[in-house]
Amino acid sequence: MPPAPVHGSALWVWYAHQGGDWLSTAQAAGCSHVLVKAGDGGYAWPQFTPALVDAVHAAGLRCLAWTYVYLEDPAAEVAVGLQALGAGADGLALDIEYEAIGEDADARALVDGLRAGAPDAWLGYAPDLRIAFGNRWPTGPFAPDLEPFPWAWLDQLDGVLPQLYYTDFAQPPALTVALAQRWADGIAARGGRVPPCYPVLPCTSSPAALVAALDACRAAGYAGVSLWRWDWGNAPSLIPQLGAADWPPEDTMADPQLVSLLGYLRGDIADVLQAALDGARHPAGRTPADRQRAQREAFDSLQAALDTLRRGGPPDANG
Repeated sequence: MPPAPVHGSALWVWYAHQGGDWLSTAQAAGCSHVLVKAGDGGYAWPQFTPALVDAVHAAGLRCLAWTYVYLEDPAAEVAVGLQALGAGADGLALDIEYEAIGEDADARALVDGLRAGAPDAWLGYAPDLRIAFGNRWPTGPFAPDLEPFPWAWLDQLDGVLPQLYYTDFAQPPALTVALAQRWADGIAARGGRVPPCYPVLPCTSSPAALVAALDACRAAGYAGVSLWRWDWGNAPSLIPQLGAADWPPEDTMADPQLVSLLGYLRGDIADVLQAALDGARHPAGRTPADRQRAQREAFDSLQAALDTLRRGGPPDANG
């Protein structure tokens, strides 16, 4: 299987025809791809054309389109995305944020429409993961029901590009990168799908903080990152560091669902095993019959946990 088009380092581009030569900048820095704005809601931006895609390809880079999604008119937003893919884009990233809260049906229509219109295209989305914590991260727990974002539909896409803007969040880079794994663990614990993760880092970073963030991304096993955006903040001093980052081949990376599943197993299943083992060793009960029954129950719990491991994971949280 070929690597995802978002493997490696990338720059986000808002305006393709003003603000400087983003293509030469990305090429000189050693980036693997760029993400160029192709639409806003139901309006397709005329800058995203086959000629633009051809120019990016001629420079040796992949060209993805990105659109901002409001879910006010999913059919129109599907059409915008399909137009960009029809222009030759190597993939489509949906910038989808707080407007999507409570819009489950429209999110499903968006995903279904894109899949139907471009079944072989790479599709991803770029959310603010703090939504899944009721905007109480880093102190609050994973609580996606507080602000019902349509994670279940969007996580059927091919990748998630979380906005890990540690400068905006006023948090250390490593802690902010760890937010992505906390989110993934929470999704997996509820029986959801965890797509591969490609973090988006802030151009308002200092060079030292970007190095810390890149190190944390590599340590977490991610296969690439991107910088929002190429023409803002401290981007000129950050782009060379971003482009020089080395990312391992995707076929050597751990499956994100497995990583989160192992976290679940180390937690909940380990607790079950320990409690059952304690019960088997020291069965409670006033009479021998009570203790015998408690011991049988403890062994039944051990067997159930073992069966779960053999099935490859915990039971579906939704039953």
